Amino acid sequence: MSNIKEKVLQKIYSGETLMERQAVVVFLIMSISSLIVIMIDILLDVDLKDSFYRLSNIIQAVLILVVMGLFLLNRLPAKTAVIYYAIIIQVGLMADLSHGVVLDTLVSRKFILANMTLCLSVIVALILSYIRYLPFVFAIFSSSAYLVAGFLTSSFSILSMSAILGFIFIATAFLGEIMYRSIRKMQDDNDELHNERESLLNFLHIDKDELRSLIDGMKQKNVAPEQTTHVLKMLGKRSEELIMYRAKEIMSMEEQNFALLMEYCPEITRSEREVCSLILQDKNTREISVLLDKSINTITSTRSHIRAKLKLSKDANLYDELVRITKSEQKR
Repeated sequence: MSNIKEKVLQKIYSGETLMERQAVVVFLIMSISSLIVIMIDILLDVDLKDSFYRLSNIIQAVLILVVMGLFLLNRLPAKTAVIYYAIIIQVGLMADLSHGVVLDTLVSRKFILANMTLCLSVIVALILSYIRYLPFVFAIFSSSAYLVAGFLTSSFSILSMSAILGFIFIATAFLGEIMYRSIRKMQDDNDELHNERESLLNFLHIDKDELRSLIDGMKQKNVAPEQTTHVLKMLGKRSEELIMYRAKEIMSMEEQNFALLMEYCPEITRSEREVCSLILQDKNTREISVLLDKSINTITSTRSHIRAKLKLSKDANLYDELVRITKSEQKR
C-alpha cells in the first residue's frame, strides 16, 4: 500500500508545470471516483437490474484500470490518460443512452436524465486538464445525442434537459478555453521570467543562494558603506570580485567620459556631466529623472543647456554627438 502511495505522489510531483501536475491530479481523482461508483452499481445492482448496464459497467471498469496501470507504469502521459478516460466514459454513456432509447420505459428515461450530468463531469475533467478543443467536441456530440434521444422517445423532459444541458456544456467549454489561454499566458510569462533570471545568474556567475543573500541584504534602508561591504561578502568571493570588477569598469568609463567632455567643453558642469553619462548609457529623459531623483523638466532643461554648450543644431542627436565627442577625443 505504501508503494502505491509513493508511486502516486511521485506521479503528481513529476510534472514540470502546473498544467501537467493538475492533469495528473484530475485523472487520478476522476478515474478512482468512477471506479468506486461503478463498483457500487455492480455490487448493489441498481442500474435497472439489467444485464446490459451491468456488462457496460464492468467493461468501463476494466478499461479504466488498464489506463491507470499504463499511466502508473509511465507508459501514458497524464493528458493522454485523461483523454482515454474521457473517451471510455463517453462511449459508455452513449451505449447506455442507446440502450435506454431502445427500452423506452419511464425508468430508462430517468436513467438517461441522470447520465446527462456525467457528460458534464467529463467535459470539466478535460478542461481542468488543460486539453483544448476536445471539450467542444464532447459538448456538441453529447448535446446532439441527447436531443436525438429526446426525439426518439418523444420525451419532453429529455428534450428540455438536453437543450438546457447542451447550452451548459458549450458554455462550459468556452469558459474552459478562456481559462486555458489565461493559464497558458501566465505559464509563458513565468517561463520567460525564469529564463531571464537564469540568464542573469549565468552572466554574473552567481547561484540562487548567493542572489538571495544579496536581495536580503539590499532590502535594508539607508545602507551604509560597511553594510554594502558586508552584503558583497555574503555573495561569496568569486561573485564579489566579479561585481567589484564590473563596478570599477563602469566607474572608470564614466570618469574617462567626464574627462573627455571637460577637455572638449570646459563649461559643462558636474550635474550636466552626470546627465551626459546616462545619455551615453542610452537612458531616456524619464529614466534619467528617476536615476538622479530629479524632475523631468529639470532633466529636459539640463539637456538643452548641454546642447547649447556643445553648440549643436536642432537636428543633431545628442546621444550621437556625445558618442562622437568621446570617441574622437579618445583617438586623439
